[in-house]
Order: sequence, then structure tokens, then C-alpha cells
Amino acid sequence: MNKFVVNGPQDTSGIPHKPIGKLLMDAFSTFDKNLIAVVNATTGDSLTYSQLCQMSKNLATSLRLLGVSKGDIVGLMAENSAEFLVTYLAGLFIAVPVHLINSKHTPYELEHILGLSEPSVLICTKKTHQNARKAVKDLNYVTTVLCLDVEKMLSACVHESNFQVEDNFDPEEQIALICNSSGTTGLPKGVMINHEMLRLHFTIGRHPDLLNLKIGDRLVVIVPFFHIYGMGMINAALFTGTTIIPVDAFEPDLFLKTVQNYKTETLLLVPTLVNFFIKSPLVGKYDLSSVKRVVSAGDCLPEEDARQLINKLSLQKLEIGYGLTESGIAACSHDNPSSIGKVLCGYQMKVVDLEKGHSLPPFQNGEICIKGQIMKGYLKNSEKTKEMLDSEGFLHSGDVGYYDDEGYFYISGRMKDLIKHKSCQVAPVELEQILSKFEGIKDVAVIGKPDSRFGELPTAAVVKEQGVEITEIEICEYLAKFVCDEKRLHGGVRFVDDIPRTNLGKIRRQELMKQLFNEYVNLAHLAATLSNLVNVDTSFDRDFLSSRLYENIWYVVIPKFTLTFVFSMPSPKTRRTETERFATHRTER
Repeated sequence: MNKFVVNGPQDTSGIPHKPIGKLLMDAFSTFDKNLIAVVNATTGDSLTYSQLCQMSKNLATSLRLLGVSKGDIVGLMAENSAEFLVTYLAGLFIAVPVHLINSKHTPYELEHILGLSEPSVLICTKKTHQNARKAVKDLNYVTTVLCLDVEKMLSACVHESNFQVEDNFDPEEQIALICNSSGTTGLPKGVMINHEMLRLHFTIGRHPDLLNLKIGDRLVVIVPFFHIYGMGMINAALFTGTTIIPVDAFEPDLFLKTVQNYKTETLLLVPTLVNFFIKSPLVGKYDLSSVKRVVSAGDCLPEEDARQLINKLSLQKLEIGYGLTESGIAACSHDNPSSIGKVLCGYQMKVVDLEKGHSLPPFQNGEICIKGQIMKGYLKNSEKTKEMLDSEGFLHSGDVGYYDDEGYFYISGRMKDLIKHKSCQVAPVELEQILSKFEGIKDVAVIGKPDSRFGELPTAAVVKEQGVEITEIEICEYLAKFVCDEKRLHGGVRFVDDIPRTNLGKIRRQELMKQLFNEYVNLAHLAATLSNLVNVDTSFDRDFLSSRLYENIWYVVIPKFTLTFVFSMPSPKTRRTETERFATHRTER
């Protein structure tokens, strides 16, 4: 046994190792018939657990009549809603894998996503059916498209007493869900999640040190149901008899009003929403005194943001979860803001050397790997599965970090996100956490700008707070107070309108790279053209060619000349200062 593998605790939940559909059906049978299962946050309409269960059984029966069985796949394209829950439960009840699809996907995106699983039936809602029908028009494997409407289903609800849950299979082998990987490392892949993996969601829901949900609790869920984070919380809520209040899109007033009116004790957030709670003046207009616990997952939460959130909401507990779609949910969790926590039950974790692959002892940086209740693999993609799973069955996360001698894990960056400057590895997350504390910065991302001399130059893309004036020099000098020379912003600062992110707030670094680098290339071409027009030697040092946006001015710098393109005139002082800075920089080189 490898001594450098950290094991999670034993599962003491007492939850049987049975198919998820059977476990949920058994749980529902113990609830009061009037216990509310789901409430529409906008209209206030509700369904009891008895109604939700019956509608799910009716849909399951309909799918069986269509010939759908364990060997088939059902696609589900629905927003956070009761319709989503009905379809999900129907799939579990008849052991048919359900492919969860982003409700906001365009027909173009759907063509690839549906091709991953080739579902025979696609289930959608009034909000999604238009794009769904456009997407399946030329897909011969989709034989049926069902558009669900809970109101109509409720009025036509038929009680079938002879319904039998399909439970004749091995929970570790039968696929329950197909989720899409985030796509930040290429085209989305279909992640196969079995029934036994979902059982861990039940243990998290009940655990007193984790969600600690109880019958009758109310949970406002804004994280997407189709994402594994949202799915995990939904499973925990259903099993414990919690009332689910879905919120499909983030509308600040609606979200805060819902939390206030339903007096929810637990909030499910991502780091961008944590930032909203810290900085938005709207938060103070609502009574959020009921909130005792916050769960944050989906990306790294800056330690300072964690501390500010605890203070602002007077939290009893802030739970930070770490995991991947491929690990089924959080494999690691804790309430220590500086750490992603300890390994949870059902998992093992290790850190491996980035070059040689061997396991590392505490306090040494490497790639974090996870074993246990992880994905069966990528659907119809054995090549990518082999890239993610090693010979010992460990899932390679792509995250770089370490663990201490008490078993707490820490994240320092992502392998593909790491910036290599002068052979020194720079973690963007480290710089982003520092820069996010600078007054006037609303959002920030750090990427590496390609450079033929130094490999990559750390470059910050910054979104300014509205009405705030900050300069590149101020930001660079601020960061320089905290980091060594290799980690400073040698690529400068680019002010942008927004940072491209995934649904859960993760930075789309490759997309940001393309935006900034393509702009850099276009400006380089423009500078070269202009240098020809004014008879300047075109064999200039391309490593020195720079472009910046300062107060609506583009400065394109080439040897012997500073070309200034003014789109709207700044103050003379600003213009002179920046031009002089570039002239000085050129002289020093």
C-alpha cells in the first residue's frame, strides 16, 4: 500500500447499498403526504412529495410504453424546475440513464452534446422545446421529443398502484446519469455516473458536519441542476425530505427575496455569488438572519472572501467543497477557508509528481488525484478515459496542490493554467486572490501571454468597479508588494468589460487567451503597417511590441516611435505619464 495516499473516513451512515431509485422511493413512503417537495420561486406553486413521486411514476410508465429500458438513454433539457425533478426520478425508477443537458444550449451546441449519448427520447420544457426541436430535426436517433408541463401533468395525474421500481442490477455497474464535463479542456465529454456514486450524495445530505439537512428544511437552489454540484444537492434534499425552491437564473432581488421569505438556513453558492454577497448593497436590504450555513463549490474561494462572508452573514459554518464532475461531487470538504479540506468518505486522494508521476509526501506540490466513487469513464471515449484514469484507478484532476501532515489539501493552480515565466511556474489563482483585494477591481483573471524570450508573461485582465478610476501602474505596484519578480505582471494589465466564465463561475482561460492574444496580434500587424508608412525599419523587436488600453487610449509602442491612437481624449497628465513610462522602458532595454 502506498504510504502517500490519504484515505477518507469509513461510511457510518447506515444507508443501504441499493439502487438510488429504490432508496428514494422507500424514503418518500415515510414522508407525510402533505410534505412539500418543490416550490416555484416566482409563482409560489408547489408540489408535495406524494404528487412529485406519482408524476414521476406516471412518466416512467409512459417511457416504458415507448419501449425505453435500461439499455437506452433519455436526454433531459430543462431549467431548474419541477419538470427536471420529475424526469430525473422517472429515469431512476426504471434504471434508464438520464443525460443532463444545459437548458441554455443553442441548437449548434446541442448537436455535439446529443451526439455524445444519442438518446432515443429527449425531454424538454416550454422554455427549452424550441431549441430542442431545432436540434433534433436531422438527428435520426431521437425518435421522441416530450415537452413536460407540471401543471397539465398534475391535472391529469393517474395513480398507478402496481408500479414497480427497477432494482435488478448492480449499483456500481449501472449508469444513472450522464453529465457533461466543463469543456474547459476541449469539447464536452459525457461523464458516466453510476448509482453507487449518487448514494454518496445521501450521506453528505445527512451528515451533521456537512449539509445536515432534515425533513421540512427549505433549500433555495440556484446552482444549475444539470451540473453535478446542483445534482448532488438535489439528491441530498430529496432523500432527507427537504423542500426544494429552484431558482433558474440569478436575478438578485428575486433570489434574496426568496431566501428571506422561505427563511432558508443553508445557502448553496459559487465563488462569484459569494463575491456578490460581500459587495452588493442589495444584500443589506433583505433579512437574511435565517442563514446559518453556506456551501461554496465550483471553483476556489479566496480566503479573504470566505472570511468576509462569514462576518457579513454571521455564519455558523462555511463549507467549502472540492471535486470534479468526474468525481461525482465533492471528494474533499472542510470549513477551513485556507484549505479545500480533508478527504470525504468513499474517496482516497494523493498528490503525484508533475513530471515523473510518483506519489509525493506532505507539503510537496503536484497533481491532485482521486480514487473511489468516481466516474465509470467518458461515454464512447475510451481514449480520453485512459488519459484521466491511471493504472491504479486514480482520477487525475489537473489541479495542482499539496496536503499537510494533518491531511488537509490545498490548491495552488491548474496544470494547464500554470504560467511558465523564465522556467518558473506561476499559479494564476495565487495572483488573482491577491488582486481581487485591490479596491476598485470588480473581477480579475490572470493568464500567460506568449513571449519568445521568457516563455510566458503573467498578464491580468481586469474588470473595474463602475465609476472607479484605477491604472495599470497602480495594479502592478500593488501586486509587486506581495510576490517575487517572476510572479509580477510582466505582460501588464488589460482592462476588459467582463471575464468569460462557465455556469459555475470558473474562468474560461483559453477563451480569454484568444480574445486578448488575437487583439495583440491584430495591433502588432497595425503597428507594423504604420511603421512602413512612416519609413520606420520594420525589423523591430517583436518581443518589445506592446499594446495597452489606458483610459480609452491605445498605445502601440515600437522602436524609435510611440504611436498613440486616441479614441477619447484623457487628461493631458495621464497621457504624458504613460507615454513617458514607455519611453523610459525602451531606454532601459
